[in-house]
Amino acid sequence: MDKLLYLNESGVVLIDVNSAMQHKLSETKFSWSDWDRIETAVGGLPSEKSVAVILDFVDDSHQMHWVAKLFPWEKQAYEKRLEEKTRSEGAILVRLSWFAHYRQTDEGRDEQALMISSVFSNTQLEALFNLFEEAQISVKAIYSYSFLLENFFLNKLAPALSLSKKDLERPMMLVFRESRVNFRQIFFNFGRLNISRHIELDDELESDHAINSGLIHETQIAVKYLYNQKLIPLNSEVSFIYINSHGHDEGEVATEYLEKVALSNWSPEAFFVVASDLYTITNTRRWDDSLYNTLDFLTAYLHKSNLQTFYKNHFVNKILLFSRLQKWLLSLSIFLFLLASYYLLTLGVDNYMLSHKRQLMDVKIQQLNEEKSRLQRSVDLQYDAEDIKASVNFSESLLKLKLRGIAGFDMAALSQVLSRHNHIALSSVAWQKLDTFDSSSISVTLKGWVYPFHEAYEMPVKWVDDLVQDFRSKPNVESVTLTKEPLDRSLKKSLVISSASDEAINVLPFEVKLVIGGGK
Repeated sequence: MDKLLYLNESGVVLIDVNSAMQHKLSETKFSWSDWDRIETAVGGLPSEKSVAVILDFVDDSHQMHWVAKLFPWEKQAYEKRLEEKTRSEGAILVRLSWFAHYRQTDEGRDEQALMISSVFSNTQLEALFNLFEEAQISVKAIYSYSFLLENFFLNKLAPALSLSKKDLERPMMLVFRESRVNFRQIFFNFGRLNISRHIELDDELESDHAINSGLIHETQIAVKYLYNQKLIPLNSEVSFIYINSHGHDEGEVATEYLEKVALSNWSPEAFFVVASDLYTITNTRRWDDSLYNTLDFLTAYLHKSNLQTFYKNHFVNKILLFSRLQKWLLSLSIFLFLLASYYLLTLGVDNYMLSHKRQLMDVKIQQLNEEKSRLQRSVDLQYDAEDIKASVNFSESLLKLKLRGIAGFDMAALSQVLSRHNHIALSSVAWQKLDTFDSSSISVTLKGWVYPFHEAYEMPVKWVDDLVQDFRSKPNVESVTLTKEPLDRSLKKSLVISSASDEAINVLPFEVKLVIGGGK
C-alpha cells in the first residue's frame, strides 16, 4: 500500500505510507471546502500506486441484530435482501458480519447475532468516489475506522496485554486516547465490536485530572446506555481497557473507573481493568518530540499486514479483479519460467549424460579395435571374415544335400554306423545296383582296416564282427557278408602269418559286402 486517505466530517488526510515508515513528513490535510486542492492532489496520484481509504464519519452505522438462525445455503439470499433494503434507505456502502454467537428466545426460537455496518451517502463522499473512477485511482481497500481499530486491538494489542479468549468474550469498554481531548470509545461483546463512538471533551479543560474526569463521566453514561438498551444484564460487570498515546495518566484513569463506574456488587473475578501506554505495548520509538496519534499507529499496522477490504463497491471490485488477474498472470509467468528452466536443465543433464556415454563407447570401441588388431597380428589368418562366412555357408549347404538321391541309398545311415566303431577305418566304398524283377537293390562293398593289432587276434576279429552285427541290425540291410576277414580264423594259418612277418603289422585289412534293399 502506497497511499492512505483518511476521511471524516472535517476533510481529507492524505498519508504517504512509505514516508511515514521512514519517519518523514507524510501527512497532507485538506478541508472539504477546498475541493480544488483535493481534486488536484487525489487526481494526480499515479495509477500504479495502490490506495486505501479509511472512513470515519459520525453517521456511520454499526447495528447488531438478532435474526432467526439460518442454514448456510439460506444466508446468501437473506444477505442480498437485507443489503438491498439498507441501500434503499440511503447507504452507499454496506457490510454484513455474522457473529458466532447464538441465543434462544422465550418462545424457543434460535437466533444468531448479525452486525449491519453501513455508510450513508453524502456529497463529498460521492464526489470523491467519482474522482477515483475518473482518474483511475487504484483503490484496493475501503476500511471502517472503528472496525480497523477493532482488528488492530484484537491482533496487535490484546496479545501484548496478555488478554485471554475468555477475557475478550466478556462485556468490555475499550477507550483509545487519540489526542488531548479526543477519545474513541468501543464497546465489545462476545469478543466483537458492538458500539463505537467518538468522544470530544471541552478544549478549555486545562488539567489532566479534569480531562480524565470528563472521560470517566462519558464512560458512566455509556455503561448506563448499555443497561437501558438491555444489551447486557442490569448492573452486570463491564471490563475496562484504556490505551493512552498522550501523557502518562493511565493509573489515574484506571483508579477513577474503579471508584466511579464499577459497582460495589461487581465480582472482582468477573471483570478486569487494564490501562497501558500505546508506545510501550507496540514497542514504538519516538523519533522526535511530537506525539503520534492513533492514525499513525494504524498506518504502520496496515503497512505490515495484508488486511482485506472492509467495504466493497463496484469500483473496488473491479480494481481487485484486475489485481487478482495481474497476480494470476504473474504466477503463470513464474510457473512457465520455472517449467522452461526445468526442461532446459533436464535437457542439459540428458545431453551431458549422452555425451559422457558416447565418450565411454568411443573408448570401448577403440579398445576393441586395438584388441582386434592384436589378435590379427598374433594369429596369421588366411581368410578374412567374409571368406569364413562363405565357407560356413557352403558347408551348411553340403550338409543339407540329400545323399540318397546321389548314391541311391542312405549313406548317412552307414556313416552313423561307422562312427560308432572307433577301431574301424574305411578305405573305400563301391556300390552297384542289383536289378531284380520286383525291386532294385544295391550292393555296397566296404573296404577298410581294423586297428590296433599287436600280435593278438582276438580283439580285431571281435571289432570286425561287431561292425558286421551292427550293419545287420539296420532294417533296410538285406544281407551282410564278410568277404575278407582280417585274418584266418584257423590258428595254424595265423601262426604262419605271425612267423612269416619280418616287420611289425599294426593294422589288418577286411572287406564287407552289404545288400541294401531299394525303396526302403
